Amino acid sequence: MKKISVVIELFIIVMLIAVLAVTVYAGFNGSAENNTRPQKLCNLSSEALRDALNYNDNSDSFRQKYLISANGGMTSLTTKDDLKDLPYDLLNDGDFGMQIYNGNSYVPYYGNENVFSIDKKTIFFIHGMGKNGTFYNPKSYYNDYNILSFFWGAFANEGNIKMPLVGDKTWFYDGNLRYYSKTHKKWIEDADINYSVVELYFAHYYDVISSLNGYDKEITVSGHSYGGMITYGLLSYLTNAVRNNLLSVSVLPDNVTLFDPYLLACESSRHVRWLGNMQNPTDLGGAIILAKQAVYDARILGIAVSLMRTSPVIEYPTQSGLDPHISDTTAIDKFNSQFLYVFGIANGMLDLSSAHNYGYQWPAMITSPLYDSVYNEEYSFSLLNPYHSKFARMGSRYIVNYNRTPHTVEDDTITLSNPDIRKIYGFVYVDENKNSIPDERITSHVCGVKVVIKNSKGKTVFKTTTSANGYYELPTEPGTYEISVQQTDGIIAPSPITITVTEQTHFCHASFAIELK
Repeated sequence: MKKISVVIELFIIVMLIAVLAVTVYAGFNGSAENNTRPQKLCNLSSEALRDALNYNDNSDSFRQKYLISANGGMTSLTTKDDLKDLPYDLLNDGDFGMQIYNGNSYVPYYGNENVFSIDKKTIFFIHGMGKNGTFYNPKSYYNDYNILSFFWGAFANEGNIKMPLVGDKTWFYDGNLRYYSKTHKKWIEDADINYSVVELYFAHYYDVISSLNGYDKEITVSGHSYGGMITYGLLSYLTNAVRNNLLSVSVLPDNVTLFDPYLLACESSRHVRWLGNMQNPTDLGGAIILAKQAVYDARILGIAVSLMRTSPVIEYPTQSGLDPHISDTTAIDKFNSQFLYVFGIANGMLDLSSAHNYGYQWPAMITSPLYDSVYNEEYSFSLLNPYHSKFARMGSRYIVNYNRTPHTVEDDTITLSNPDIRKIYGFVYVDENKNSIPDERITSHVCGVKVVIKNSKGKTVFKTTTSANGYYELPTEPGTYEISVQQTDGIIAPSPITITVTEQTHFCHASFAIELK
């Protein structure tokens, strides 16, 4: 009887182990996901967002390789209140601070409820080197956009020989952010300014965004030349604030558009306050590494990054011999391939050899990238756009030829570097009011939703789950496909979408507006 009892006990133990093993296996193979409700991006836990943002490029962790403090050094935000102790002349001479276009001119932004419209989309613009510069021809866009420009001319009005100094001011605080005082008509060398230019920009940006209760329209951040470098820095600051649970994703922009962004090595400090201590800030150009990670993080969070380049000697000084620290451009080329990259051939237009200084006149690239938009009595870079989604083009490279003809687009051409690329792509987002746009901008993106693609014979050829930013994509071949969102307990699935991919097709859009149960 004892032997039988032992056998029974062993049998029960084996069966319990088997059940446990099956349960664990099922959990790893997706069976447990039936109990996981889809989540909006804004409702993801801080741990889930942090895990998503710890994305590695080829298993080479940015934080492990370049940061001594691997989790980042960000413990608090720089706010507008922190800037009250800035020098009086800096705050009042007009070359520093956020300004908003009121229909006739730019005026300082002080929570201008009578100027800022919650019914319009919003554009933030930041200029490059020099005293100041604003979003060009804002009156043409005033009916559809709130247009804000961040003036940092007090720091940027350096001679070209001081370019590295401006780069250091952008990323690092080294105890001496010299600025030009209109009041005193001289450079102030020993100013008591405890923030980098990126931190100063963020404080003003956050001041605007945090005052917009319930604002649900698209937000675009843009920059020209050195303003592109600062915009990369703003992205880095924002995404690390999200990573460290200091900010909600609701404050993030939807789009970033840059014109000839200027990046170079920065050497004055090995500490980027919102990241941590850098192990090698000049490796591959310093700012290039920081910008690259910012682009990766933005992509994960659903922010579309677009780069428009016209000048082969401006985009990165490493390519023109201006930076003696770097001769290898491989990392730069790889960096460019990670997001929408457009090289515009415009040599000779308006007798500008590189067209760099004409870059600030491209608001059309911001409002609708590469779409035909021609100003009256002005030269413009314009082009009919068959590639309509910023998101699908991230990781794509184009060459645009404007053919030097103003006021016309008929002879303009665009070439995709790899014409064999074909994608079905889209977002899944919440649209309770059924107006075919996300209810709450980027925060309405829904992750963890299954997307199923079937061919013309009804066979499932692809099945995936939307990522942290609610996005999915599928490299595909010519054919007819039905794309659908799988019904779950957490959503009301919309009707399937049928798409025909042809030899001439590059990107086929299939986003789904859903209602959450």
